[in-house]
Amino acid sequence: MPMSTFSALGQALTTAKPLTVLDKLCFVLLCVLLTGQPTQAQIVLTTGDTVRASGNASQFEIVGYSGVVNQGSASVNLRWRRVSSQLPTGWSQTICDLNSCYPPFVDSADFTLPARDTSNLDGHFYLNGQSGAGYQRIRLSTLPANTPLMVVTFIASTASSATQTLFSAPNQSAWKLMGNELILATDDGLTQNFLRILDQTGKICYQNSVVNPVERIAMDAWPNGIYIAVLDRANGSEHFRFVLTR
Repeated sequence: MPMSTFSALGQALTTAKPLTVLDKLCFVLLCVLLTGQPTQAQIVLTTGDTVRASGNASQFEIVGYSGVVNQGSASVNLRWRRVSSQLPTGWSQTICDLNSCYPPFVDSADFTLPARDTSNLDGHFYLNGQSGAGYQRIRLSTLPANTPLMVVTFIASTASSATQTLFSAPNQSAWKLMGNELILATDDGLTQNFLRILDQTGKICYQNSVVNPVERIAMDAWPNGIYIAVLDRANGSEHFRFVLTR
């Protein structure tokens, strides 16, 4: 805000009547509100808050590409922090921003985003020749107060001739049967999702709430046969039919 505006505010407060303690507190609060930290509306993603990517196990990496835009008129100091992840054995992960692509052991980094500028914010998954599916989730905050702005989830998966895959319509789930393991990847709020798996007689073999973006259900001890997975969501149900053979 221009200094002339603050001068006018100060003059209005001082010429009307002597300033009380309450008047001074109100004036300070108004200045803080007018010159405070950028709002979430000024910091936006170039993608949705769930970024999916897929590839083959023979690839060196799978990358989920995203970015963050500063729509404000001043630079913003930002921090990303990895808050959760789940990876297949052998995989590793990292995040890239405008400063660097960080080693897998780095779980947080700060960067400055100039006004009207954009930074990449990409989730990398290094496969080490292993198939599977995994995710990493980061929280983006403003500094110095470390005020949370948004959470971004990167989900990566491989596809092969031995993988049975069904990708549903946008904003729906991804299912994979890999050996004796069923992998379910969801991208909504999770809290209202519930998974059931029934055998061909209608018997419930598994039931539980879905609490992670990527869920893995081990079925090593299950008998061969046809199964139906039912995901109950807030807006309806999804079904996935698969066959276990050994």
